[in-house]
Amino acid sequence: MGPGSLLVSGTHLTEPVFRRSVIYVIENNDGGTLGMVLNRPSETPLVDGLPEWSAVCSPPKCSTWAAR
Repeated sequence: MGPGSLLVSGTHLTEPVFRRSVIYVIENNDGGTLGMVLNRPSETPLVDGLPEWSAVCSPPKCSTWAAR
């Protein structure tokens, strides 16, 4: 596993943070692994944590659902 890898959680994983998650690995070395969960909403804009990605990011798209 290295930078650029995608980790997809197994269906047996029950830990709430990683359950049904897809994680993009940014760095993996003897000090640990840094990754970003791709399929969970976050209140922190991506570019706040990874400013070097600002050139390749787009703003999130939001949908409003109305019930009848």
